[in-house]
Amino acid sequence: MVRFDSNYLNAMDARYYPSELGTTVAPMTEAQQGVDAQLRTGAKLIEINVADPGQAFAARGSGRPIPSAGYGKEQRQEIKELAQVNKAALTVHSGSSTSMSPLGQQGVDAYQRARNMDELRANVDFAHDIGADSITVHVIGTPRPIQSIGDTRLKPEGLDRYDFVDMKTGKMVHQVSGDQEVRLPILDKVDYTDSTGKKRTRYNYRYDPETKGIQYYTPDTMGFKGGSVTFDQAARFFEEKIKIGQLPGFQGEESKKYTGADIALLHYLRQNEVLQQSEYDRWAAQSEERHKQLELLGKPGQDGALIDYITGRKNPNSLTAQQLRELTHKADTLMNKQFSFGSSFDPRRPETWSSAKERINEQYSLLEHEQHSAMERAANAWGSLKQTEDYLHSDDKNYPLRLQPLTKFAHKQNVDGIADLAYHSYQRSKDTGKKVMINPENIFPKFYGSHPDELRNVIQSSRREFEQKIAHDVSDKKKRESMSEEFIGACFDVAHAGMWRRYWEEEGKGKKNFDDWLADQAEALAKEGIIKKVHVSDHFGYEDDSLPPGQGIVPLKKVVDRIRKYEGKIPIISEGFGGPRSQSAKQVTESWRLFNPHVYNQATVLGGEAGETWDKLHYFDNNIRTYTPHFLAGDAVPEMLQPDFRTWEELPLE
Repeated sequence: MVRFDSNYLNAMDARYYPSELGTTVAPMTEAQQGVDAQLRTGAKLIEINVADPGQAFAARGSGRPIPSAGYGKEQRQEIKELAQVNKAALTVHSGSSTSMSPLGQQGVDAYQRARNMDELRANVDFAHDIGADSITVHVIGTPRPIQSIGDTRLKPEGLDRYDFVDMKTGKMVHQVSGDQEVRLPILDKVDYTDSTGKKRTRYNYRYDPETKGIQYYTPDTMGFKGGSVTFDQAARFFEEKIKIGQLPGFQGEESKKYTGADIALLHYLRQNEVLQQSEYDRWAAQSEERHKQLELLGKPGQDGALIDYITGRKNPNSLTAQQLRELTHKADTLMNKQFSFGSSFDPRRPETWSSAKERINEQYSLLEHEQHSAMERAANAWGSLKQTEDYLHSDDKNYPLRLQPLTKFAHKQNVDGIADLAYHSYQRSKDTGKKVMINPENIFPKFYGSHPDELRNVIQSSRREFEQKIAHDVSDKKKRESMSEEFIGACFDVAHAGMWRRYWEEEGKGKKNFDDWLADQAEALAKEGIIKKVHVSDHFGYEDDSLPPGQGIVPLKKVVDRIRKYEGKIPIISEGFGGPRSQSAKQVTESWRLFNPHVYNQATVLGGEAGETWDKLHYFDNNIRTYTPHFLAGDAVPEMLQPDFRTWEELPLE
């Protein structure tokens, strides 16, 4: 195992492994030329970036990105042989837009996902064809509020929304703003068997024996200040309860299948159910009332319709005594219902009825309109109520809510996709004899899968899914578990993880320094066997600037040293090709400088001070100053050496 802090006289000493510190070939560069150029800088580990789909016919030399489909058989063989001859290792990096859970207008776009999966399988084939060891794919989950992660060390963004998907249709059907005020009833879980014999779960309201009403959470009982509770606060409150196994209505480990947002939604939907039931009752009662009034007036032209005698269409003097009593009773009933016929109207004196003619025509039209409107609103409220009730039930015995956060749905899409790619690689390995590992990479904090806890969940779930896929080939459980670690392992991008700094809550008792937190998280992932590759570049905590290692504030060395405690020799790829020092060789040399491997760490052997570089060292005996070693070439040559003549690769000439 290499130790970065060891000291050897020669950079090519037997215990120096240049293959550990790798570099990248951008997708705008022909892979053969890019690999050749990187080999000349001293790189022994090279990651080839391929472009996103749809660009296979990009003209060579045009500067347009090249996808894996743009390389034919001969080119693939040439890349493979070039690496083999130079004893270099290759990896592949898929484009950033090939998401396994692409968002459309109504949730995850199934058509685009199918296209992206085809492209990713093609990239896996490319990796096998060139003899690569692994292929990196981005875990581009859906955007989600930072608050939903449940890590109290991260400060909330505020004004975020929570998106929820109907698991039956896969459509995004519900959104809740994070700052929306919610009233949350306290619920108790009840298991029951429905009329079809199916076991189901419902959540009953907890009633207050004193007020004889529903008990509600309050800001005080939830530990919040203020007169109301927002959806964000509710999600965080329930997340904390889940972590300590004290979620109200659930017992122990059972609660850990949920997120805080799940439980907040459950309570929110139950409150909506109360409101929708109340809304339905209100409009249904109004519709019924208007219907009864219209029945008493009768329809124009109908036998015995009171409205015909009031409007003069029929003569009340033609009525029998019995008919008059019936109409008088109807008029009395309407008046008792606050129906106004006017001050001159007397239901017992038919000669006064005509005084209400104009008023009754207006009232009749208004009653018809109100009855129709109330009926429509009652129907809408009934539909919403029934839909809410459906959302509160699921055929999934492991998750009784039919509505789930979009992030959870996207998580499943990513897990299925990663397992599918690993299985595809497994099948190809039967022909090529090489196991190409799938390396899901954490992306920016905005997206699900970027937090260390989320990345862990993605990798572990993908491995379990892959184990199920190979069960028909491999009967031994331990063998399947071992194979899942050979075919699936995270690519931990330290710079991406370092972007969590912008959300870090520095204040507060017991808060850990961000650099320590990040190193602890990486070490925990490595200890669990999650991390199998590392990407390094630098920035200043806000954006992914892709600076060479050591040029920003990301604690790269601290994190990598922690990872190496458990993973030992692990591929470390520099993606630091940004900034003013953007020459490709700087990706390698700046990594060497930061991690202090043997080529830049001769101080102790030669008697210099720790951390000094080659051009500042002195020999023991005659104090003669040394210069840059002869084996550093190309971009690795210090800028103080300015030869008049160089090759296009910047190799110094005699």
